[in-house]
Amino acid sequence: MQAGAHQVKSVEDAAAASEVIVVCVLDYAVSESLLTPAAVAEKLRGKTLVQLTSGTPPLAREAEAWAQNNSISYLDGAIISYPSGVGTPDCTILYAGQRQVFEAHKQLLGCHAGNSMFLGESIGSASALDSSLLTFGFTAELGFLHGAALCEAEGIPIDSYRQAANALMPILAADMLKAAAMIPKANYAGEVSLQVAASAFGNILRFSDEAGVDRAGSESLVTLVKRAIDAGYGGDEFPAVFEVLRTRKRLDRIDGLDRRDQLSDHEELPLGPQRQQRVRSLFIDQLFGHLFSFLRVPSLNQIEC
Repeated sequence: MQAGAHQVKSVEDAAAASEVIVVCVLDYAVSESLLTPAAVAEKLRGKTLVQLTSGTPPLAREAEAWAQNNSISYLDGAIISYPSGVGTPDCTILYAGQRQVFEAHKQLLGCHAGNSMFLGESIGSASALDSSLLTFGFTAELGFLHGAALCEAEGIPIDSYRQAANALMPILAADMLKAAAMIPKANYAGEVSLQVAASAFGNILRFSDEAGVDRAGSESLVTLVKRAIDAGYGGDEFPAVFEVLRTRKRLDRIDGLDRRDQLSDHEELPLGPQRQQRVRSLFIDQLFGHLFSFLRVPSLNQIEC
């Protein structure tokens, strides 16, 4: 309100007030309950709806189909930021949908974030990348918290742990880039095999039990590594775990296509080089940047990835 927004009494009034309507609520079910009543849908006809509610690719496709049936231009998006970051230069918002719709409102959308990232016309792209970033970021933070519990059990100060973890960050960033290069080729040969790493992972579980620390997060890691070894990847590096995570049914978004194919074990649909680099940069800048801000201590300078 302080920035100049005007409060209205109903969703119908809000839909009538602007040519571009931005929605960000709890989930798609709430959004549907607000937007699909006939009176609201009629007010939205001929306008642009920008959906920034968190969801899944199938939900995005359903929303786009509904919008098309009601003559509404539609963009599906995802906010890569905490609420306090929205509207700041550090915020990134992902968008998917018709390019001409995005370009027509690019300047307006730029008011919400320093980086408005258009992913293409496959409408599920934004929510898919959003989920990917969330699982990456929070899994990393869960690992940090598990390590903090182990340190506490041995009386290691949290600041000592944070300093040591800070030194690990460039290694993690480099490993991420290495994995991104390995996955399209399905070639995971490298320096440290899963068989060797499995021994260290076993020590994590053993120490967790000895210290009385919950091991649920690490158990999932060990289970996936064991599955990869059993599948014949014991001599490969850790990114080979991707092969037990992936699904054969993949979505080809190259050149704006939206094609579902059942792939054989030898077919590949890698991201194009430009989009692959953009995704890599987003991972580093948004998620590793957040972890850097938490781990950084006064005695250490900013780390280059």
